[in-house]
Amino acid sequence: MELDKNKLIKNSFLNFIYNIKSMLFFEVIYKVLASLVIIPLNYYILNKSLTGIRIFSITDNELLRLGFNIKGAIGILIIILISTLTMFIEISALSYIANKSYKRKKASIIEASIYCIKLLPKILSLYSIPLLFMINIIGPITSVSLYHILIKNFSINSFLKILFYSSSNAKIYYFTFIILLLIIFFNSILMIPCLVTENISLKRALRNGIKIFENNRLKVIYYIVLWITINIISMILLLCLYLLLGGYIIITLGDKSPYLESFIIIYLVLFILCYIIISIISLPLSISFLTELYYKYRCYRASEQSFNLYEKIRRIKYLKPLRRARNNLNIVIVFVFILMVIVTIKSLLVNKSIDKHISITAHRGSSSKAPENSISSILQAIMDGADYTEIDVMTTKDNQVVLFHDSNLHKVNKSIVAIKDLNLEDVQKIDNGSYFSLKFKGEKIPTLEEALKIAKDKIKINIDLKILKENDALPIEVAKLIKKYQMEEQVIVSSSNYDAIQKIKAYCPKVKIGYIMNVGFGNFSALNVDFISVEYQMLTPSMVYIMHALNKEVHVWTVNSEEHTKNVIQLRVDNIITDSVYDVDQVIKNSINYDRNYLVWFYDSILAIIRYIRI
Repeated sequence: MELDKNKLIKNSFLNFIYNIKSMLFFEVIYKVLASLVIIPLNYYILNKSLTGIRIFSITDNELLRLGFNIKGAIGILIIILISTLTMFIEISALSYIANKSYKRKKASIIEASIYCIKLLPKILSLYSIPLLFMINIIGPITSVSLYHILIKNFSINSFLKILFYSSSNAKIYYFTFIILLLIIFFNSILMIPCLVTENISLKRALRNGIKIFENNRLKVIYYIVLWITINIISMILLLCLYLLLGGYIIITLGDKSPYLESFIIIYLVLFILCYIIISIISLPLSISFLTELYYKYRCYRASEQSFNLYEKIRRIKYLKPLRRARNNLNIVIVFVFILMVIVTIKSLLVNKSIDKHISITAHRGSSSKAPENSISSILQAIMDGADYTEIDVMTTKDNQVVLFHDSNLHKVNKSIVAIKDLNLEDVQKIDNGSYFSLKFKGEKIPTLEEALKIAKDKIKINIDLKILKENDALPIEVAKLIKKYQMEEQVIVSSSNYDAIQKIKAYCPKVKIGYIMNVGFGNFSALNVDFISVEYQMLTPSMVYIMHALNKEVHVWTVNSEEHTKNVIQLRVDNIITDSVYDVDQVIKNSINYDRNYLVWFYDSILAIIRYIRI
């Protein structure tokens, strides 16, 4: 069995290598066309569908509106059709090349493309449903990045999380659904090799694929799981070796080495190139494996395709000028692909690594220049150029949401009365400005609704929930206001009350939520949040690295000094919460001249490359 296993895996690699030039060049052509034509076309159709029914962003409710609207539903169907047909051409063309390799014949990209286009009419039937499933699952499972180039920008992650955590029954349904998908996957995985190799209909291809699987169920499952495991382990080992080698060289050179920064940049460029190469070869390799698996366990006599289209095309005289222009076209395609790679490298290094953008949040508004949590402090934060204004909110006795931080009014008027014990009408009679400066005499305690109206399209808001009552309606009331003003993309919500932010996420899945941590240890991976907010004194390099590895942001408060600002820049946090927006902004702008924590910078850059690469 071991020798048999080694032979199948070895043959898969040999088949890939035999026509490696055709495999890789086809993938280059495909990725260029997908990036420059198919993806922009899909986004154009999506935007037309959205604007046609006056939707400008997709959230949970808007998605339902889009689906139940005729124009919206047609737009979605067209996008699915275009993407599916394009991915079918890719996978079937690679299957054709793998088939040629299995028979030790040289493959033609032109013949592969024409043959796949000829197959398209066959997939327009009811039996295209399992084919649709396979096309959209083979790419993600076999791709190094786990996402196909045509679908990687779309996510229903929040919806699935809410579904999963909503009830125990939902978890049962979820796992049942996963098992059902696995059954369909294993039964249909050889459907495409059957369709491409044999001269049969889609219906017969599905039946033949199921027949092969049923006759060799355990062996097929074993080899597929083994192949996926080998790929995953290989990727992890290569990544670990690359990280360890880079880390070792960085430590050996030392922070004072004049060559250190140049080495890291060159090493990151090499990593991007290696990542792109692996991304290109991963799907062709897996298709070669499926072709080998198909031939190994095919248990019936089959009438195979002759694949002689290219010879017929060569004999057509009026196509000779096109053949002569092919070399020039190939050069153009390669040039465009190289240009795409260069743009990707530049974008990743500049925007996500070398000059990573760090957002600045005005703490309680620009509270060093105006009363905290006031309309004046929000307007001042806008004038200061802050990316966010942080505001604290709580509910009054009559459940109206207002901006205030403390549990009582002592800072404002020396009173020990609490906001939660006053109705909104009484709260807004309080002078919220004189304690800061007579210039602000008569400043009211604003409602969240007033603050949202002021900030909309001018500055982003970090809303800090202050839960001060039992069964506080604050999360729901805040969520309703965010939805009312359609500010899901402009608002983030944080709190030290974990349940409160989970309620926000359940009501507004698109709103980013953050947990304000009061301790510096714990199982970060268990937090169902988009970011954590930590005090400067408890921030550590390992905390930043762990959160970034989990694809979560790190916000740090309250950073006011130049020294502290330099320190958090070195640690590559995502958001600095400060009372001194201008001062922090100046330090960030001049941060290129300051010392870096090079090891953190290196590891964080690798994570950014993996997360944002788009080739």
